[in-house]
Amino acid sequence: MESRVSYAAVGAFVLILSVLLIGLGLWLGSDVTVQRYDRYSIYFTESVSGLYINAPVKYHGVVVGRVEQLELAAQNPEQVHVVIAVQRGTPIKTDTRAKLDPQGVTGVVHIELTGGTQQAPLLRHAPGKPYPVIES
Repeated sequence: MESRVSYAAVGAFVLILSVLLIGLGLWLGSDVTVQRYDRYSIYFTESVSGLYINAPVKYHGVVVGRVEQLELAAQNPEQVHVVIAVQRGTPIKTDTRAKLDPQGVTGVVHIELTGGTQQAPLLRHAPGKPYPVIES
């Protein structure tokens, strides 16, 4: 006796399952967040060796953002211009400072933000700059 297999039904099932699995993979792998970010510029005069795009930005040890851009400063090639994205609501003040902080013995570096007393005003956008500038 011969089994009756509907090849069209099997093909449709495989096709639908494949599309669902690809969609699930894209959804899980995407970086879609509802968190809003503020961007800041930092100009480093020392080497940023070990710093990379998407490296963490920490404020007193807590991850609050990531590095978005690394480039030589257009007006001064002795400086490296770093653009960071920090979670909106993080209290970046006029006395907040940025430094490069190595993570262990691997040579990988992240940015550590320190300072920010309660009395200091929030850091505002400087004229002529695309983003507010955090001192290094």
